[in-house]
Amino acid sequence: MNGGVDHRRTWARRETPTLRRLCKPILGTKLMQFGRRVFLIAGIAGLILTVPAYFLEGLTATINPSAVEHPEFYYGFVGVVVVWQLVYVLIGLNPVRFRPVMPLAALAKLSFVGTVVTLFVMERIRPLWLGFGVFDGTFAVLFLVSYARTPRERPVE
Repeated sequence: MNGGVDHRRTWARRETPTLRRLCKPILGTKLMQFGRRVFLIAGIAGLILTVPAYFLEGLTATINPSAVEHPEFYYGFVGVVVVWQLVYVLIGLNPVRFRPVMPLAALAKLSFVGTVVTLFVMERIRPLWLGFGVFDGTFAVLFLVSYARTPRERPVE
């Protein structure tokens, strides 16, 4: 031991970062907890609502006629949405580190809100979709609040 520090243990800790150790700086503070919870809930809820769409193309065509004429658009949309849900989970795991992505996450939610409102005004979708728009709009606001409440990452000294 040199100066009371066991260098073997220090090296082992540096070489094997665990998820808990990576997130340790953010687990204890209330400011981080808000963003952490918001993004984890958004990501998990989004996955629960979106992943089944991979298996519901036929039902989607029945509920929202006409049939899906371009499956590449349908499955492409579902794929992009699923990836964004994973991004929300990633932000939730370390809000300070991924704070710069939070406004983009809010923009992703707001793009759907804008689409739903526009299509509803044009009478091209059913009112049911407004509920999904409100769901995403609520998360967009919560994402922006999380952005405002999450401190910037401190530079490494």
